[in-house]
Amino acid sequence: MGLLDIGIRGSYIGKGENILNEFLLPSLCVAKKYDRIAGFFSIESLLAIANGIESLHRNKGTMRLIVGVHSIPKELIDASIKRKELKNDIQKVQEEIEKEISSLSDLLDKTKVATLAWMIDEGLLTVKAATVLGEGIFHPKTIIIKDNDDNEVAAVGSPNESRNGLGSNFEQLMVATSWNNLDAVNDQKVFFDTLWNNQCNDVIVLDITKETAAMIKKSLGSEYKSLKNLITTSIDNVLASIAEMPLNFFVSGNIPSLYMHQERAVIDALSRWPVRVLFSDEVGLGKTFEAAATISFLNKYCNVNRIIILTPKSVLRQWQEELSENFNIDTWLFDSNKKEYISSNNQIILMGNNNPLGYGSPNLILMSSQYARGNKNNNGLLAEESTILPDLLVVDEAHSARISEDLSGKPKKTQMYKMLEKIKGKIPHIILATATPMQKNAKEYHAMLNLLGLPKIWQKEQSFLNSLRFIMQDSIEDLSDANKIVSLLHYTNQEMRPDLSLLTDVEKSLLTELEDLYAQNNHFENAMFVKNEWNTLKNIFIKLHPARMLTIRNTRRSLSEIGYKFPKRNLREISLYESDKIKLLYANVYSYLNKECFSVERELHPDKKFNISFIKISYQQRVASSLYSCKISLERRMNKIEALKNYFEFNQFVNNIEYGNDIDDFDDFDQDDLLDQDSNSFDKLIDSNIDINNLKRAINIECCCLESLITQINTVLNNEGDQKIEKSIEKSLEVLKNGDSVLLFTRYTDTVDALIKHFNLKNKKFSYPYAIYTGNKSTIVSGEIYKECDKTEIKEALFSKKIRIVFCSDAASEGINLQAARILINVDVPWTPARLEQRIGRIARLGQVADEVDIYNVWYPNSVEAKMYSRIQKRLIGANIAIGEFPDVVAENIKHAILQNEKDDSLEMLKNIRNDMQKDALDKLWSDKNDKSTYSDEIRKKLLELVKKEFDLVNYDKENGIYKFNVGGKVYETTILCGNKNSISLKSKEVSNINKKFYGFNVVKNAGIDICLQDKNTKKIIKTESVIDVLINSSYENITYYDNYPTMLPNPKKLNLEFSLENKCTNSPLLWVKYDEFNKRK
Repeated sequence: MGLLDIGIRGSYIGKGENILNEFLLPSLCVAKKYDRIAGFFSIESLLAIANGIESLHRNKGTMRLIVGVHSIPKELIDASIKRKELKNDIQKVQEEIEKEISSLSDLLDKTKVATLAWMIDEGLLTVKAATVLGEGIFHPKTIIIKDNDDNEVAAVGSPNESRNGLGSNFEQLMVATSWNNLDAVNDQKVFFDTLWNNQCNDVIVLDITKETAAMIKKSLGSEYKSLKNLITTSIDNVLASIAEMPLNFFVSGNIPSLYMHQERAVIDALSRWPVRVLFSDEVGLGKTFEAAATISFLNKYCNVNRIIILTPKSVLRQWQEELSENFNIDTWLFDSNKKEYISSNNQIILMGNNNPLGYGSPNLILMSSQYARGNKNNNGLLAEESTILPDLLVVDEAHSARISEDLSGKPKKTQMYKMLEKIKGKIPHIILATATPMQKNAKEYHAMLNLLGLPKIWQKEQSFLNSLRFIMQDSIEDLSDANKIVSLLHYTNQEMRPDLSLLTDVEKSLLTELEDLYAQNNHFENAMFVKNEWNTLKNIFIKLHPARMLTIRNTRRSLSEIGYKFPKRNLREISLYESDKIKLLYANVYSYLNKECFSVERELHPDKKFNISFIKISYQQRVASSLYSCKISLERRMNKIEALKNYFEFNQFVNNIEYGNDIDDFDDFDQDDLLDQDSNSFDKLIDSNIDINNLKRAINIECCCLESLITQINTVLNNEGDQKIEKSIEKSLEVLKNGDSVLLFTRYTDTVDALIKHFNLKNKKFSYPYAIYTGNKSTIVSGEIYKECDKTEIKEALFSKKIRIVFCSDAASEGINLQAARILINVDVPWTPARLEQRIGRIARLGQVADEVDIYNVWYPNSVEAKMYSRIQKRLIGANIAIGEFPDVVAENIKHAILQNEKDDSLEMLKNIRNDMQKDALDKLWSDKNDKSTYSDEIRKKLLELVKKEFDLVNYDKENGIYKFNVGGKVYETTILCGNKNSISLKSKEVSNINKKFYGFNVVKNAGIDICLQDKNTKKIIKTESVIDVLINSSYENITYYDNYPTMLPNPKKLNLEFSLENKCTNSPLLWVKYDEFNKRK
């Protein structure tokens, strides 16, 4: 790093302090020699000259200084007399300066002056005084700086020296550089040397180096040595201290660098107290890091000590590793098989048969949500009396806690929901995280919001559903509906205390008017007001909707409009031709499913009314997945019916006979949807009213149907093959040949098996290695070698290109990021857009480097799959209304085939309002609206500037924004880009390796989070920007302080949710302890 690297201009015009910061201080940071002519010998000039001197001192650079003395009488023109008078005058000036130094109260000013004396003692500074012979005063102002590469700059101009730098006057400085104007630089060097050597006929120059040092030491007295002792405050201490300030949380280095939208989500979550929030970013936008950062902040600053995190078992280890490696949080993972906790560093706590959440359990717990929720015979671990409840409960993939419908169509709560419902009022802070809070209908989403807390009127399911209906209406004609809207708005405003800054002035005024009307209790007037003002009230209703207040959701659309770049989604179809034989086969299969299928169950339970439509639908999906899956499913059914048939040949009594349950064949998602149904409905033949003859008849009929269908499927497979399997593999091999990577997704392992079998058949001449990731299998296959592994190994192999194809069941649609692949093939589809989006989110996510991703949906246009896609599209519309914008998941051709494709203007308006609100929320983070940079961005820029000053730049990758610096022989990569693993922070290696010290600073840790400027009279918190500026420029002049104790939280008590705990969480987090209070504690 040298003068060539700091962008020196030929002219500097403006306030003196700006010239100081833009030219002089940066130049001194790289200087090895500094010559300066100052117009006056005074305390003011000494303080000005000392600006930046610490950098020169640290670099062991040398300085020659000439100062002017002006008070000698004009009539003393004889040189010998004048020389004598000059000595006398210098002594007088020094005496005046001594007095002024003694009266200095500012510790930094004293330290600056002391630095000059230290440099003299070390032989680094020589000082001479000059005066003019005859009339006039000595008034040249010249600066000459030389760096280690022998590059030089010379500057002359008007600036006057003062203790405030080069002053606040408007000044001009002309600069010449050796690489652009060597002659001009040499002219100034000759001029300086002529003066320095006392060879100028009109000027007398005397060496006053020793006198200057003595003057400073005398005036500072005993403080001189103690000041030198202050040079013990290293950058490590300073930056480590400011890294602990809540304000600098995002650039502290204690957490990974977050993207701007993630910072916004964390701040939004922390701006309510207690923290009760649903993180619901679209898949792939990093909601896990948002939740983890919130956990970290609450644990570090807000006395939230006991934390329980419930996650699917498949991602437990991933959560523990990420919290440890990225957030420095050591959690204890509970192993339900061994009945023990294991920490990130492999320590163990044995729990045995004791309640794993009771006495003796650790405070930071990771537990399988499936284990914690229990089963139908208990209320779950959290609801047990011996459980020590947490300060904060986090539930990942929180859609497992919902109210759906059972087989009879009645509302049914999942086990997770039952447990959370029992303890929701006993835990202060609750964080739910899911990209898909609505799986099938808005009731599920409402139930989840109820867990977080809703005003009483909103707790009614019908009120929530009505609100969604109102949002989609362009006008309100029904006066009863209008009164409902008034009540909903009133109770939202009064009980949830929303942030009204979201509203325009017109909207605020209208809300005030509505509240006044509500107080008058005139229902007719209220209704007419809503009816007449609905255009504006509708916007208010959307902005203040509890779902919006409790849900933090970022979408690709809103982020794209502020500059984020996401891969373009190319949604494509692979449309299959249905031959007459295939059409006939599927017609016969669906006829069987609608007629003969489950006739056996109806005969087994003649007096029991139950709805088996869900099971039939699941069978339809299974048979539509692939012909092979259809065949296997029917064969399994056949085996069960035959087992029952064989039983009757030997035993006429059917009481208490175990009967195989078709539900056992369903995948994990199916079983979850069954909501822990009472298996006795199908498992035991206990009904004494069974008509044996009718049962035998049903068994025989179903056996005949199944035999015929299985024969028909085998014929089609032998003659025509399975088009879905063949076309999927054909497309996969095409992708691999082009050098891309591909994921194949299906719901069912039967179809996975068929895909692998056909791939191996076609792959013989290519020998592409591949991976399998299903609910019960995680394998990498290379040739004849099958290696059992975990999902992390599959991810790493995909990123390293060791494998380029992965066969996945829906078990891989959550908790594993596979964005190293660019192509995804949906061999079949689930019936909800949420599940389909989870699949697509494996590749279409942050971190995907490709400009475009291709998603192929393989389907038969005229089959039951058309109904499946139709249902997906309708549920997608429902999700858009309830949650917010949901990305498209199917190709346009498919949508045209299944829908009339009518545009819904109301839905578009709703999307636009929510999109604008997200952009407004992000807008609040920007410190500079012009380049849309956040406070964190600004700190990172300053830190990079600091590193550039200190270390040699090895390389700059402009495309990726990566800088490489040589730091003590090691090369470190860094960037100012957010969301990058190499993002620079206050604890980055390249920053902490800077060998710099503070003059006059004492780092005072107040409750571990403050940095202060301390002397006898002052204790202030310095702004982070100023701290880094001091490090960059060695300038102590423009330090700024916080007026009050800064906090990262915008408004710690903004959202008042219903929360019934004996000791209510009413106090805001104590982030800053005032010094007087802190001292009292001592």
